[in-house]
Amino acid sequence: MKIGMFTNTYRPVLTGVVVSVDSFKRGLEALDQEVHIFAPHYYTAEKKRKEEKIHRYKSIDISIDSEFNPIKSLTFPVLSNRIPGIIKKLDLDIIHSHHPWIIGNAAKYFAKKYNIPLVFTYHTQYEKYAHYLPFDQDITSIIAKKLSLHYCSKCDCVIAPTESIKKYLLKNKVKTRIEIIPTGIDIKKFQGLEKNKIRKKYNVKEDENLLLYVGRIGLEKNIFFLLKSFKKMIKSLPDTKLLIAGCGPEEEKVKEFIEKNSLKKNVMLAGSVPHKDIPSYYAAADLFVFASKTETQGIIFLEAKAAGLPTIAVKAPGSVDTIVHNKDGILVPESIDRFSKEAVKLLDDKDLMRKMSENAEKNVKPHSIENTSKKLLSVYRSLR
Repeated sequence: MKIGMFTNTYRPVLTGVVVSVDSFKRGLEALDQEVHIFAPHYYTAEKKRKEEKIHRYKSIDISIDSEFNPIKSLTFPVLSNRIPGIIKKLDLDIIHSHHPWIIGNAAKYFAKKYNIPLVFTYHTQYEKYAHYLPFDQDITSIIAKKLSLHYCSKCDCVIAPTESIKKYLLKNKVKTRIEIIPTGIDIKKFQGLEKNKIRKKYNVKEDENLLLYVGRIGLEKNIFFLLKSFKKMIKSLPDTKLLIAGCGPEEEKVKEFIEKNSLKKNVMLAGSVPHKDIPSYYAAADLFVFASKTETQGIIFLEAKAAGLPTIAVKAPGSVDTIVHNKDGILVPESIDRFSKEAVKLLDDKDLMRKMSENAEKNVKPHSIENTSKKLLSVYRSLR
């Protein structure tokens, strides 16, 4: 099949959507499918490279707020005169949209014009990211939710990454066919790596507990809840360290919190980490910790599982769909006392840690790129 994937964000920008698009591209190509990416051109790219089967829309560089914002380039598809010719020549079998507006609108237009089935992945509860736009948050949140749900009604199938997102869509009266297909991960990348490489880099001793957080340092990730929980945690386990891998708009405030609460010896900020190096960070850790309540994909939890890391997370969409409570991780309500208490309890029980690590590696297998790509291809074929 010839598949066209339309996305408002793509490399060199790295977001959860980009990871998902890339994962399915690799997985589908391994199944002998032809995948074309339609994405913005980024003026901030270091140098031009020939990109096979990647078609760039002309765009206006606005770089909202800072480098931490996932909205890097505003694109107006109507200005990209060469794209319609490419679409017509390719004779696509499926159009798969990854955003409900801008390039997503172009996907909808071409699907209707050429009678091509339109698939849409509901990656994000967009209303929860309204704070990244320079407009009134309440109004933006309402509009974002309304537009994204309306877009679903114009599609032939909506992909929900998790059961929680399917329930959310049904609750909001989406009538379109919904299929649950999580983003697959390359499990082998996270296994058999050296544990001490990153620990040595950050001077973490062999007998010290190392907790890991991977992700954007933003309000939507509930990062200050995590820091407050950790502060309480080290009262019982003072030889415990927290490594934060990522950057974001709240980074300076996080540094202030660390300084103000005398956590400099225990909390380390790795900054932006290249995606290829992330597996080594998981390998170094003893426990993965996450407090976000806005996840739709749960990719981050699958990566931790692939590395054999038990997880403690706030019970919320994403975590409840991915973590098997008391088997490969622990889900807790949004309570600093409960979060810190459960973390201490788990770190003190090495036998349970070992068992959860084994379960994590076993439970992640159904979420391989191979398996999820086969499911997606099956959906595509059912629409033809």
